[in-house]
Amino acid sequence: MRKLDQSTSDSELAIIANLSRQTISKSKASIKSYIQTAPPPSASDVSKVDESFISHYVNIAISQGTKEHRFSQIVGAVAGFVLRHHGNLLGNIATPKKVVRAGQEYLSLIVQVESRKGGNGTPIHSQSKAAKYLQNELNGSTLNSSLFEKSNSYRADAYSKLWKLKPKAEQLNELIRKETLKLIVNYNAQQPEFTTSLLHTAQAPKGLPLEDRYFEISVNDLQSLTLRSFLQIMSIAEPSPPDRVAVPLKNLANVDPEKGRTYNIFTRLRSSERKALGYHNYDISGGLQIICFNILTHFPHSKYREFEDLHGTYPVIFSYGFDPVAKQELRQEISEDLGKTVEEVKQLLTAYSNGSQKSVGNSPKLREFFDQSDQLRREVIAVIEEQKREVFKAAIEQSNKEFPEDMDWQSIEKESSAAEARDKASVFFFIWTYFEKQIRDAMLSVVNDGIPVHDAIYSKEMLPFDTFEKAILQKTGFEMRISH
Repeated sequence: MRKLDQSTSDSELAIIANLSRQTISKSKASIKSYIQTAPPPSASDVSKVDESFISHYVNIAISQGTKEHRFSQIVGAVAGFVLRHHGNLLGNIATPKKVVRAGQEYLSLIVQVESRKGGNGTPIHSQSKAAKYLQNELNGSTLNSSLFEKSNSYRADAYSKLWKLKPKAEQLNELIRKETLKLIVNYNAQQPEFTTSLLHTAQAPKGLPLEDRYFEISVNDLQSLTLRSFLQIMSIAEPSPPDRVAVPLKNLANVDPEKGRTYNIFTRLRSSERKALGYHNYDISGGLQIICFNILTHFPHSKYREFEDLHGTYPVIFSYGFDPVAKQELRQEISEDLGKTVEEVKQLLTAYSNGSQKSVGNSPKLREFFDQSDQLRREVIAVIEEQKREVFKAAIEQSNKEFPEDMDWQSIEKESSAAEARDKASVFFFIWTYFEKQIRDAMLSVVNDGIPVHDAIYSKEMLPFDTFEKAILQKTGFEMRISH
């Protein structure tokens, strides 16, 4: 079967066949003769043997692991089975424990590679534990070259290449999903006493921190997730009998979620997937621009007292933040100027809003957007450095940048170099996302099951927008608009 009979040890064959090792050893000649002369196995025979191998690998994975992340161990074991028995990609590795280890490292690498949305690939460091294991331990294997496409050169100063999946990897990963789904309900049935504070049930206390909460996904809903989302979910999921998994909402990035954004697993799902799971989005309209305008009108240092005062200084980004029609028209105009798609332009505008110093190209409107965004960034930093020192200091710390002690943060003149502007832009990002978090927290206070996702929250509750807007004004003093 699949040309693996020679690499299957007597001990493993004995377990799969439910016989003693001695019986297998004594019957080697008969087994070999049978393999050579027997007709091809039926589909049911193949399925039964596969189930035995998977069960064996899963038992090994669970016996070697901890009680946490059981499904990660299970998916890793299934991955090892698929790589060996369907892909024949494990080279010299034949012992069951090593097959399981290879599957777990493969799953770890897949989760890394699939952590970024889009098709450009994900930077994987040259010292990645999983990548090194699969490269060094699988002597003679074509696993890496068969399943992954890598950029030819390293990213500057990062010692990383961009990795993305090849079609064959997608095919094998679908098999991993198929086999894993069969196991979830059976494994859950073995967990008679499982309790957790689930996010969207009354079990979760109102004040329970997001880091300690979970959300649930049914087995049926797991089938509808993209493969990328499924593998990432299962890498951290826990049992929730009888037919669900509980997914922790812990922050997965190296940032402090108490000071800004949280990058939990829910943020990695597509918006269509969140909607399919029954969640409604409540977006902060205008995002960065409107938050910054609120900062400039909120603190007494600023020369601006009302939003209208800002229009003369920031006409383009003012309209972009407040007028959805103007926003679409601006994106379309820049798209035509640069010969880029509207989606590409949207990404460009987000980058320039956050301080990108790249050339704007031949687009007058994009130049205006850039210049006004750049000035807004400097004005916001100046106000916060004077009025909210603790927020400013936290932003400096999070930026991981070094600045001269005599840096003039009150100056709103353009920086002398692009490098200085980029470093200051990092501080700016952590300033405005700090206030974004205060807004999200106000929104979360009016629902029982809210999950933050960057400039929005998601909830299964249906509430009018003004409920959130009133809570934001009451708790932060900021005037914001909420939309879907």
